[in-house]
Formats: sequence, structure tokens, C-alpha cells
Amino acid sequence: MKALKEHFFYWSLTLVLITLPFPKYSLNSIAIILCFTSWLFCVPFNEKIYYLKKRRYLFFLLSSFFWLSLIGLLYTSNMEEGLKNVKQNLPFLIFPLVFSSIKLEEKNSSIILKYFSFSVLIAAFFALSKALFFKINNIGNYFFFDQLAIILDKHTTYFALFVIVTIIYFLYEATKLSWKKKMLILLLLAFSLLVLYMLSTRISVLGLIAVLLIYSFQFQTNKKSPIRSIILMLTCLSLLFVYLTPNFQKRFNSKSPDGIDISDMGSRVTHWKGVVNRIGNENVVFGSGTGDGHDGLYEEYLKLDFKTGYSYKYNAHNQYLEVILFFGFIGLLLFLFILYVILRKCIKKRDYVSFSVICVFMIFMITESILERHSGIVLFSFLISMIAVKNNKIIKRVFK
Repeated sequence: MKALKEHFFYWSLTLVLITLPFPKYSLNSIAIILCFTSWLFCVPFNEKIYYLKKRRYLFFLLSSFFWLSLIGLLYTSNMEEGLKNVKQNLPFLIFPLVFSSIKLEEKNSSIILKYFSFSVLIAAFFALSKALFFKINNIGNYFFFDQLAIILDKHTTYFALFVIVTIIYFLYEATKLSWKKKMLILLLLAFSLLVLYMLSTRISVLGLIAVLLIYSFQFQTNKKSPIRSIILMLTCLSLLFVYLTPNFQKRFNSKSPDGIDISDMGSRVTHWKGVVNRIGNENVVFGSGTGDGHDGLYEEYLKLDFKTGYSYKYNAHNQYLEVILFFGFIGLLLFLFILYVILRKCIKKRDYVSFSVICVFMIFMITESILERHSGIVLFSFLISMIAVKNNKIIKRVFK
């Protein structure tokens, strides 16, 4: 009976990531509720208490972003928006609590990543099949950019993040398999790269390059191995290929609400300038509070004649600036400390898969406020909790 309960719990835990790439957030929300409920009733109480006591400092560190949003309610003026943001940040409490109170084996985390990776590819396959159907029936071209995002029902940047994590898993998994199985992995990697190209998010290229460089770094001690040189060459070719293709060049430009062409880089610089101006007008130490982070930001866009940002209510499009807007430099230092602690654990344990995942998150956060959407919050809070606990082994104990 105990084994059955444990099996059910880990399946409910895995289901959280399996449902994430598919359309509609409601399905993923149900999976989170199921996971938390199964944790309450399927994991023995004494086991939860034992592991939670052992990892209490790690738990408070991982969940600190949730506590920070609660504290931010004390000095926010927009309580309605603040409560909404606290509710949105609940995964920062749920997943650190769940992972910190269970016995997590290496094989469990690997299985979770495996099923997530396959679910991403399945979601992408269904989306491309639907796009092909529309193309054949002259309904429209939904293969690229924002049109593909409509079918996926996911922002292109977030789905690109899913795909990069998938590539990380298959890339490292290939080193453990026979040549016959490696061929299948290569096909899956090729399909992942195709999806990444169709999504055409520039930051995903930088993320991919970082992954390849980290992967190749592992082979530097073996001078006879050609793998490092091959990976570095593929990195350079990927950079040239993606940046020089007409499809990607077209993606870098956008239009204002008036239909005027604007460069992507010019838009981004103006965008961040407005955010920095807003930060300078607020309490830079503690920020504006959980509900007031974006108050006044859109007016700053207008002052800079950034009508696109004002019309579409753009957020900071940079997670680090976003944290400063809401919680000041205190919040940013705490956020960076969390990332530092986890990266340090990965390096100490030589966990290159987890190290790559965290680095990719940090890169994506340069041009996207990853923690402003459900997809980013769930994936980030889930994976950092799993990675931190996996690399934080404690003394085993037999529970009766």
C-alpha cells in the first residue's frame, strides 16, 4: 500500500510538468492541485517532517520569493493587484515545500525531466500538424513566430525555453545510450532544433550556444576526444545559420501600433530606459511593493514616445529589472543569492544538466520577465526546487 501511494505521488508530481507545454493553464493548475493533495495524503507525515527539518534552511531560501511577495503587501497601495501576484507566486511555496520534504532519488528527477521533454515534443508535433492542416486548406500560415504561438497557446519565448530544457535532457542522455538509441536521440534533437527555428526567439539561440559550450567543457580534459572541437564548431555554425537566415532577420523587427516598422534592438533599448527611469523614481532599496511594480511604468513609456510599450502594457522584459521594480535591490540580491546557491551546488556535485538548465534560465531572464507568466513561474520554481534538493543529499533513514 505504501509503495502504491509513493508511486501515485511521483506520477502526480511528474504530471505537473507533463501538462505544462499543452494549451490552457487550467489543466496544469489541476495537476498542481492533484500533486499537492497527493503529497498531503500519500507521503507519510513523519517522513515529511524529518526531511523538512533537515532541509529547513534550503526550504526557506527556495520559498523566499513567495515570502518576499507577502512582505511586499505591507507597503503596496494596489492591494487587489498585490493579492493577485501573491496567488500567482504560490508555486514558490508549493514546490519548495513538496521537494524539501521528500526523499528524491537521482532516477526520480531524471524520469521527471524525461517525461517533460517528451511532452514538449508531443505538444510541438500536434501544433505543427495543425499548422500543416491549415496550410494545406489555405486557412493561413501558422508555422512561424506569433502565428505558431496561437496554435501552441503559449508565448514563443516560453515554449522556446521548454525546448531548450528538452535539448539539454536529450543531449546528456545520449552519452549514456548505445549507438542504436543515440540515433533516435539525434532525430529528437533535430526535431527540437526545427521547432526552435520556427519559434525564432533570439534569446533561445544564446541559450543553445551556452548549453553547447557547457556540454563541450566536460570533454576538455580528454585531449584525444574530438567531441569538444565538434561541439564548438557546431556552436559557431548554429550562430551563423540562425542569425543570417531571412526568417530570423524578419523576426527581429516589429511594428508599432501605427504600423510603423521599428527595430527590435532600438525598441528594447527604449524599453529598458523607461524601466530604469521608473526604478529611479521609486524606493530603490525595497521597490514599489507586490501590487505597484508596474504603476507609472507605462507613463514612462509615453514620455519616451514608446507607444508600443504603452499600448501593449509591456512589463520590464528583463527579470532582474522586474524584481527591482517590485522589491528593490534587496529583492534582486535575494534572487541572485538563490541562483548562486543552486549553481554552487550543481558545480560541487558536477551536475552539468542542472547547471545548464539554471544558466539557460538566467540567459532568458535578460530579455524576458520569465516569472510574470504561469509557464515561467511553474517551470522555474519546480526545477530549482528539484535541482536544489537533488544536490542536497541527507542521511538516509528507514521509516516504519
